[in-house]
Amino acid sequence: MTKNLKLQYQENSARRSWVYKLSDTLSDSDFMNQLQSGYFNQMPGAIRSENAIMGAGVYKGAYIHGRGLFAWVCNRNGGDPLDRGTLTKWYSKSITATSGSTGTIVCAADTFVENEERYNTVYILDDAGAAGAAPEGESAVVWKNSTTTLSIQTSETDGEFTVAVAVGDTARIRSRCQVIAAAIGDQRDEIAGIVMAESLADNYWGWVCIQAKWVGALVKAATAMTEDKALIADTGRLSISSTSGQDLILGYATVGCSGDIASDFIPVSFDADSLCATSA
Repeated sequence: MTKNLKLQYQENSARRSWVYKLSDTLSDSDFMNQLQSGYFNQMPGAIRSENAIMGAGVYKGAYIHGRGLFAWVCNRNGGDPLDRGTLTKWYSKSITATSGSTGTIVCAADTFVENEERYNTVYILDDAGAAGAAPEGESAVVWKNSTTTLSIQTSETDGEFTVAVAVGDTARIRSRCQVIAAAIGDQRDEIAGIVMAESLADNYWGWVCIQAKWVGALVKAATAMTEDKALIADTGRLSISSTSGQDLILGYATVGCSGDIASDFIPVSFDADSLCATSA
């Protein structure tokens, strides 16, 4: 075991596994080496539940108190690190095929970064050749990719679409293990969680909080907070809600503060639990 992994043994699941502390991060290459070797059991996007005191055990270095749910995710924010408390959303991408087969989707040069689409789901939105014809409506998981080609697998057809992907077919890639910074107006079903590590570098894995009654989060700077006021997505942060739409509300301010507060990192009640896609 290398020193920089900082692994901790966890026994509160049916299958014992090695898991990272909530404030730990790991490069994509190191994590994939662990995953492919079979030594490490933590899966991409896995959900984990913890209940402990801030500053103790797995909570050391993480601003979270009491029970919480967390997802193991990779930063795909385009080169920018995600600071502690940053609000994130699930990575997604729209693509148009230039060619393909039943097991591949080929796009224009340099559409992708090699192997960064692994474990993401790709859904065929439209078949350009005929109305409603296959593979329209079919989905699959990406198991590897080059800069131009997604190689896919499906459980229904032994690893392939029923009909070859052709030029002009459109598709949408959606992830439940890769995140980018949230944006103003993002709805609840797009939101992933709040970054736990001090800094989650680009192409590094770490934990985001998807549910907690008390978690440190970045809020919109120079904005007064009213206790129990609803919060919605802003640019990488939470902000006071100007709407009552339930599809936008992500949590509530647990404390009140003035607009000239020295720090824009405050405790909030946060819940994106309905977005959980996998379980540890």
